[in-house]
Amino acid sequence: MRLYADGPDAAGTLQAELATDVLGTTRGDAATGLLGSGDRFGFRRVQFGAGADRMTVRVAAPGRGVTGALQVRLDSPKGRIVGVLPVQATGGADTWQEQSAKLPHTVTGSHDVYVVAAGGARTAAVDWLTFGR
Repeated sequence: MRLYADGPDAAGTLQAELATDVLGTTRGDAATGLLGSGDRFGFRRVQFGAGADRMTVRVAAPGRGVTGALQVRLDSPKGRIVGVLPVQATGGADTWQEQSAKLPHTVTGSHDVYVVAAGGARTAAVDWLTFGR
């Protein structure tokens, strides 16, 4: 992850275990615990620079089909939703997979970024996320 004086670079890898705000889940050595609906983690002052319109998240999700969703919110845990990743089951809580979603609008500038789980008691564990074009 590239770090600038005022925060991490969104084009770099945002490691979930380095989140600055965690609620409702555990912060492990390499990832979060399983996120349930309303659980969250966040990063302060993420630099989007010229912009990002896509996100990729490395997740592990038990169950079948869609296990829930990860919402990306700006500036507060209840802030504007700028992206939603419907999480597909990966085959287990220890089976990791990269999943991506297009953001409906390009995000630019510097923002606090929060990932909030929605819709499931065991949506997914998260290792990292990136934003790009």
